[in-house]
Amino acid sequence: MLRQCVAKEVNAIDAEDSKNRTSDDRRLLQVLKAVTNPRCSYAKYSTGNAATLRDIPAQADPPVEVRVARALPPPRKASPLTWSFLGFFFFFFSCSRRLFAT
Repeated sequence: MLRQCVAKEVNAIDAEDSKNRTSDDRRLLQVLKAVTNPRCSYAKYSTGNAATLRDIPAQADPPVEVRVARALPPPRKASPLTWSFLGFFFFFFSCSRRLFAT
């Protein structure tokens, strides 16, 4: 599943990059990035294409999918206290309806 998601995102970014290459606004942005201080984060990243997002990282070790999976937080699980609170709430609600029913 993760590889399919990464592939779809790379294709979407590549399509956006292809569309924006002829845009005057994008060209102006590239000029501004070129004259900005190279150590500034603004000058380092704009958009990617298939070569920078798929081909070059494919040569990296470990693969991009592994690095993304490591960077994602682990799935969260509800604590036992949450389940006990919900159980108490539903128990109390069902009992109170029976007690106060007319």
